[in-house]
Amino acid sequence: MLALHSAGIRTEVIPGITAASGCSSYAGIPLTQRNESQGCTFITGHAEKELSHNWANLAQLDHTLIFYMDLSQLSIITQQLTQHGLAASTPATLIEKGTHRSQSLQQRYKSLILRLNNINLLHHHLLSSEK
Repeated sequence: MLALHSAGIRTEVIPGITAASGCSSYAGIPLTQRNESQGCTFITGHAEKELSHNWANLAQLDHTLIFYMDLSQLSIITQQLTQHGLAASTPATLIEKGTHRSQSLQQRYKSLILRLNNINLLHHHLLSSEK
């Protein structure tokens, strides 16, 4: 929207829900759940140079972590989270084309460590780690 505004193009904000909420609801995955996850945290998986999140804090949160990303950062995200204490056995879901009729749960992984060689996706994704 900033680019549109600076180019003199009028915009209108239409209230809705975040992609993470829509995608997870559509897939039947709760973002919070009693005794499982006390909250959820939305995180960008993009950066101009490199991701500079506080990985130690993210790894220790009792939250569902939602990364908005393309697949280019997937290995960095999983590596950083596990290096900072998130169990490699943490369940994760990769969602493609969220809330669209063709939404795809590529897999509800039984662990955060994904077999990257078996993933061939073209669109932006959400990665959700489920505590």
